[in-house]
Amino acid sequence: MTSPESPKSKEPKESKESKESKESKESMELLSFEVLMQEIDRLTALLERGDIPLEEALAAFERGMALSKRAATMLEGAESRLVRLMEGDRGEVREVPLELAPSGVAEVEG
Repeated sequence: MTSPESPKSKEPKESKESKESKESKESMELLSFEVLMQEIDRLTALLERGDIPLEEALAAFERGMALSKRAATMLEGAESRLVRLMEGDRGEVREVPLELAPSGVAEVEG
């Protein structure tokens, strides 16, 4: 007599690589912009040394690209917030250039 298959056996198994990728993306979402940039700098230095195995270099490059995309998304969000903050009295959006002060802090002209 054969036993019926359990519902679990019909579900496709998630590969280890896919699971690790999902966990990596979730952990990336929790990183601050500054931490993202530090990690990108660390990965860049690691790759520039050129003394790591190919597979490790590819993994570092892939992670760096993913971090870079996340940082770009965060910057776009910050830019959107700034534009909303720069709305005039009548709700019109006015372009206000941001310039970095010698201290590295953005200053708004106008």
